[in-house]
Amino acid sequence: MSDRNADGPADDRPYLIVSIDSHLGPTFDQLRPYCPKDYLERYDAWAAQWLSYWGGKRSWFGDESPITARWGGIPFEPVVPARQDALLETAGIYDPDVHLKEMDADGIAAELVYHTAFTPDILPFQSLGLVASYDELELETVGLDMYNRWLVDFVSVDPERLMGAVYVPIWDPVASAKTVRWAAEVGLKCINFPAPNRAFAAYNDPVYEPFWEAVNETGLPLTTHGGAGDMPVFEGKEAWALYSTDLFYFSRRGLMYLVWAGVFERYPNIKLAFTEQRSDWVPEALSMMDSIYYSEFQDFTKLIPEPPSFYFNRQCYVGVSFMARFEAEARNDAGVGRLMWGRDYPHFEGTCGYTDTALRNTFAGLPTDDVRRILGLNAVECFGLDEKKLDAVAAEIGPTPSHLATPLESLPDVKGLSFRTRGAWS
Repeated sequence: MSDRNADGPADDRPYLIVSIDSHLGPTFDQLRPYCPKDYLERYDAWAAQWLSYWGGKRSWFGDESPITARWGGIPFEPVVPARQDALLETAGIYDPDVHLKEMDADGIAAELVYHTAFTPDILPFQSLGLVASYDELELETVGLDMYNRWLVDFVSVDPERLMGAVYVPIWDPVASAKTVRWAAEVGLKCINFPAPNRAFAAYNDPVYEPFWEAVNETGLPLTTHGGAGDMPVFEGKEAWALYSTDLFYFSRRGLMYLVWAGVFERYPNIKLAFTEQRSDWVPEALSMMDSIYYSEFQDFTKLIPEPPSFYFNRQCYVGVSFMARFEAEARNDAGVGRLMWGRDYPHFEGTCGYTDTALRNTFAGLPTDDVRRILGLNAVECFGLDEKKLDAVAAEIGPTPSHLATPLESLPDVKGLSFRTRGAWS
C-alpha cells in the first residue's frame, strides 16, 4: 500500500511520536529528601530492610532477585537479566536530562512515565508481600506523596515532553480527589488508576463520587497499567505461566465497573486508558458487554442509556505499547482512533535500543494517517498535549514515513515483544 493520504499528495513529514509507556526508578536516597521528618526513621528502616534482600543486585529477573525467588519455577532465559541489567545502567530512569536525550535518540517527542523500572527501588513503604507487613495505610500514602513530589521536579525540566502519572491513595477517595486536583495544578498529565482489588472498595461504590468528580473536573485521564489487579498468589513451577495467563484480565476489569456503574455516563469528561494491554481483547469485551446490555431477560437500560461500546468509543483508549505488526494490521478491530503506542522504557520486553527497527517492522507501508494517529495524535487527544509544540520537536527528531518504509537489514538478537507474530507473548 502506498504511503499517501486519502486526499492525494505524499505526506513525508516526520511522525509525532508519543510513547505512553515508560518507567522511572528514583533511588531511595533520591526520594529521602521528600520524606517528612516524622517518618524519616521508619523510611530508613524500611529501605534498609528491603535492600537487604537484594544483595546488591539491580534487576528483578536475576536468579537472586527476591521477586524471582518468591515465585520460583521456570527461570528466565539468561538473555533476560542480561538485557535488563544493561538497560538499567542508564541514568535516564532518574535523571530527566538523560531521559530526554534518550527520547531524542528514539525519535520520541513526548513520553508518559510511570514508576517501576525493575530496579530494587520500589515505591516507598510498599511491601510486595516480602517486607514485614504494617497496618497503617498512612505509610503507603506518605510514600506515594514522596514519589509524586519527586516526579513533579523530574517532569518540570520539560513538562510537555515528560508526562507524569500521579499516584493516588485510592483506598481514600476524598484524599485521592485532593491529590488529583493538586496534580492538575502542578502539571502532571494523568492518574495512575489501580485495577480493581478487594483491598479497597469496588468502583461501583458511591464512596468514589468525590474522586470521579475531581477526575471529571480536571480532565486528567485515568490510566491502568498492565500487570495490576487482584490476582491470586502464584506458586510452584507454574507460577510465571499462571501469572502471564492471568495478568491482562485483572488489569482490564476497571472497564466494566465504570461502564455498568454509570461513571462514564455521569462524567463524560472522564477518560480511561489501558496501558501495555495489547488490543485483541477489545472487540470480544465490547461484544460481550453489549450482548449483556441487549439481553431480553433484564432491562439494563435502567443502568445506562447507551450500550457499553458507546462509552468505550467515546472515552477509552488502549496503549498497546510495543505494538506488533499483526496488531497494527488489525487496527480497525479495536478502532484506530483508540490505539496508542509505547516503547516500555527501560523494560527488557520493550523496544529500547532498537525502537527504529521495531517501528519499521510494525508500521512500514501502512496508511500514514492511521500511523500518525497510533504513534502520537491519539495520545495528544487523550492527554491534552500541545500538538504544535510537539510537532516542532518531531520535526527535529521524528522518523519520516519514507524512513519507516525502509526494509529491515536484520532483527535484534533479543527481539522483545514488538516482534511478536502470535498473540500476547510470542
